[in-house]
Amino acid sequence: MKDRVPLFDVARAFAILVIYLAHIIAFQAPESLLTTVLLMLSPGATIAILGFISAALVVPPNGEWSATGLPKRFIRIYVPMLLCVATSFILGQTHHLPYDSIQVVFHLLGTSLFIDWFNVPNNATIGYGLWFVTAILIMYFTLPIQVVLFRHRNGFVHFVAYSLLCMVLRQFLPADSSFWTVAISFALGVYLVVNKKLETVVKCSLIKIFPLTILVLVGCYFALKLFGYNWLFSLMIPFYPLAFMPFMTALS
Repeated sequence: MKDRVPLFDVARAFAILVIYLAHIIAFQAPESLLTTVLLMLSPGATIAILGFISAALVVPPNGEWSATGLPKRFIRIYVPMLLCVATSFILGQTHHLPYDSIQVVFHLLGTSLFIDWFNVPNNATIGYGLWFVTAILIMYFTLPIQVVLFRHRNGFVHFVAYSLLCMVLRQFLPADSSFWTVAISFALGVYLVVNKKLETVVKCSLIKIFPLTILVLVGCYFALKLFGYNWLFSLMIPFYPLAFMPFMTALS
């Protein structure tokens, strides 16, 4: 488990701020230029950055996976989540909002993603954004397998195959959440850490990475504006952290 890293703090703050603004402004001014810019970055790049950071923080620098640090990570996830859900639920009840007690329990357990996957209407009045908690929990539980796969001498081939599978599933199992973005970006983080390439990527020269960043932004624009180009978003998922993390390094 790593100590606090300023780079990841800056990147996480940037991603959360963009997500927050995108949710608000896209609803208030859907046709504005600012909405277009925000939706070019969120939920694609922002969720990918958060998934990437989660992997970079949980995998030890030597690439040797250990379960000793995971309990602390689970506590850091569940305690704030429970406080958030409890507060939201209490506020909802002060306004006499209806709720499904079974679904409330599912949200409290951190399994909100499955409500989205199975296309079940959310009648709990809470938990609309908690799918990310489920996604990270799934990544943590599959982390030992990912470490073995990506440390293998054919680790890059395994990563490419894994990413392509996630892209296909994203196309044929559509959902409101961005689970497959988390799955790919988290795997990218694991691959880079266990192969000791993380620092090389996040500290890449801005001059070298700038063409990729421009290409990704252009791809985001066309994917956003041209209906039916959802597959283009899928193809860009592994490139989001590569294109934006060096800029976060410069800012930190």
